Amino acid sequence: MGKILINARKISRVYQMPAEVIKAVDGIDLQIQEGEFVSFMGPSGSGKTTLLDVLGCLDRVSSGQLEVLGEDISTAKEGKLARMRRGNIGFVFQDFLLISTLTALENIELSLFFCGLKDRQKAKSLLEKVGLEKRFHHLPRELSGGEKQRVALARALAISPKLLFADEPTGNLDAKNGQEIFDIFRELNKRGGLTIIFSTHNAKLGSQAGRIVYLKDGKSVSRQESNLF
Repeated sequence: MGKILINARKISRVYQMPAEVIKAVDGIDLQIQEGEFVSFMGPSGSGKTTLLDVLGCLDRVSSGQLEVLGEDISTAKEGKLARMRRGNIGFVFQDFLLISTLTALENIELSLFFCGLKDRQKAKSLLEKVGLEKRFHHLPRELSGGEKQRVALARALAISPKLLFADEPTGNLDAKNGQEIFDIFRELNKRGGLTIIFSTHNAKLGSQAGRIVYLKDGKSVSRQESNLF
């Protein structure tokens, strides 16, 4: 049995809206071990993004107990969450979030700079790892959607994270590019041993992960209850 990197017990995330209370995550129990590749699957509004944000220390739980990398962050303030993210957790988002005025290489170099590193060769190596050795000096507008997501993935790897979270990273890509991006994640997991938590509403991709967590209305449900198949 591998080391437990995430241990969630009855965690919930509740948002108080003017006219209603929304339970975006509702009493979820979950353990993720080192070296796992876990996909969160469910329709839009099922709680995938909120659960990723909470587990990735971008947001805090409303109730329940959450341990990440051995630390209890159940009642953590923003400062502690930021320290946990820094150097430990990488993120890839659906919308790429690249700086439009910087080249692919410069986007990676900036990420390294914020980690206290100035290492152009490492930035090049990261882009080579995701198959962009011929795109170092291209601006985001000169890249395809699949290439932009590869840059975003290389940026997330710059800190050598212990956990990599990917929120619908293929959502803006066609089927071919989506599969290619997923295959890179799978390679990072299989060969590099990186622990990956990947959310998607794409059943074909999600089912290729090592473990699937089905979500519906903020709860973890069975495959049959998820209505995905």
